[in-house]
Amino acid sequence: MSGILIILLGCHISHLLFDRVNAALNFANHYNKSNVKYYELYEYKINWFLSGGIKNTKEEDTITEAEKMKQLIMSKNRENYNWNYIMDDISINTAENFIVANQIEDQLDFSDVYVVTSEFHYERAKKMADLIDVNSYKWILSNEEENNSRYWEKIHMKNVEKDIINAKRHLLVR
Repeated sequence: MSGILIILLGCHISHLLFDRVNAALNFANHYNKSNVKYYELYEYKINWFLSGGIKNTKEEDTITEAEKMKQLIMSKNRENYNWNYIMDDISINTAENFIVANQIEDQLDFSDVYVVTSEFHYERAKKMADLIDVNSYKWILSNEEENNSRYWEKIHMKNVEKDIINAKRHLLVR
């Protein structure tokens, strides 16, 4: 497989998820216009790794975050680029997202790998990526956040190592 990989991290808060998708789409559209010749438009130049299962109960959410992202991207893909979608609909947190993405990267060849997340989430996501031994990521950050997003990130930052251990256990069970 050729081209780039965009890892789009999910979020159970809809407006934050949409903001991440929009940031990713802005990047992808600009990338295609800048790097892809007209006759190459139907080759896979952008591979989307859409991550996120159902975090809330099935009564609250009936489709995965990955599927929500795919629907949004496809509805806004006005240029009809032939993008490839890799769905991770089992991961339910950032550590699991990176573990599964790392497995995909090991199997396929990409020229560059970009991660899209919220700016307030970057520090923790970067720390997780580094601990999972993924150093070659480039980052695309969206701006929207909740009033208490930074507070909760500080709390969650204390548990990064434990989150990775639990994520590895959880994925082994599945």
